[in-house]
Amino acid sequence: MSNINRRILIFSQTLESGGAEKQAVMIANALSETFSVKLIVFYGGKTSQRIKDQIAADVDLILLQGTKLMRIIKLFKILKKSSPYILFNYLLFPNLLGGFISKFISNSISIGGIRSAIIVKKKTPFNRFAHNSLNKKTIFNNYSGYTRYTTQGFKKEKSHVIPNAIEISNEEIIRNKKRVPNIISVGRFEEVKDYYTALQSIKGLLVNGDKFTYTLIGWGALEGQILQWIIELEIPNEIVNVVINPPQIDKYYIDADIYLQTSLFEGLSNTVMEAMSYSLPLIVTDVGDNNKLVHDEYNGFLVAVKDADSIVKRLKILLSDYNTRIKYGKNSYKIVKENYSIEVMQNKYLALIKQLTNG
Repeated sequence: MSNINRRILIFSQTLESGGAEKQAVMIANALSETFSVKLIVFYGGKTSQRIKDQIAADVDLILLQGTKLMRIIKLFKILKKSSPYILFNYLLFPNLLGGFISKFISNSISIGGIRSAIIVKKKTPFNRFAHNSLNKKTIFNNYSGYTRYTTQGFKKEKSHVIPNAIEISNEEIIRNKKRVPNIISVGRFEEVKDYYTALQSIKGLLVNGDKFTYTLIGWGALEGQILQWIIELEIPNEIVNVVINPPQIDKYYIDADIYLQTSLFEGLSNTVMEAMSYSLPLIVTDVGDNNKLVHDEYNGFLVAVKDADSIVKRLKILLSDYNTRIKYGKNSYKIVKENYSIEVMQNKYLALIKQLTNG
């Protein structure tokens, strides 16, 4: 590849602790091994130190400051100076602004990014415009979103799927048998995660006399509501442990024996991949790309949304059968290692860049 095509720019709205931002940093780090990479953050004041600390030394981090107009002008100057380049955008505003500048002003390649299986309805026309008219291609991080929107006017030939990746820093885990296994859920405390159904399932296990504990890790608007549901369902404090946004969650995954997710919809779930990387068997709702991650009766179980009875039945199987937990956990690790590692994602981005620059 010639030097003229070796400038890679990544444009993110913020650098806060969201899934899109984490993936932006991850791909910036991966591509910096081969290219000169700039990571541009439009709202330079909206940053997480935890995310910033993950940025590789070779990545040039640019935090735009000032009024919105000043930031747009600064972005224009950076892109003009860097031209020609390949720009990877994350979420709607970068899709539009980065796509517009790249197409009409700097004559460079701009790639859109859609990071969810379901776009907010009022944003769909703008994403469609950016996809069809401004950007060379759009990367979907999940197949369910790709399928949904290529049937809603998004040009299929411009659509490309590269799933999220996860950093796998540990070896496969084979847990010791416990007298009281631990179930874990991790995610934002929002309505879409449907923690009420999760807690109903926990209550159902208690009624049946099963021995277990439940660790619920997250943060968000429904924190108070979740605590109230625990009281209303009469779940004892010694059974459920609610942990609010811990600085490190590795130890919680390691101490767990079963992962439970009850989401109403997902794209490609980072927390499910995290659980798989810690060799956990899973019970997840059959939404988004969960069926790409969890193969029924191979590394866990797929259940319908809001089906607490089915969740209880599957949890009972895993709670009572140590060997199945270990087998499913080993299969989880194998799936995520072979399909969702940083190396796999890096190779897919490199192949796309080669395709766009004709080698």
